[in-house]
Amino acid sequence: MASVIPNTEPFVDVVAIEWFGDVKHVSIVTQVTDIGVTIRETNFVHCQYGERFIPFTSPRLVGFWSAK
Repeated sequence: MASVIPNTEPFVDVVAIEWFGDVKHVSIVTQVTDIGVTIRETNFVHCQYGERFIPFTSPRLVGFWSAK
């Protein structure tokens, strides 16, 4: 997880990176708007799949990563 560092701008299918205390959380971007991104993720809520919106102003949002 330490090697997943921001290297791209947000677009569909990239990885969104967030910090929650000392835990890094990653998810997949499914939509980009002017004010944030919608993501798909697992384990934000223990053992569950979910979708949520992350505003670009979120202090937990570190950035975005792509293997391309």
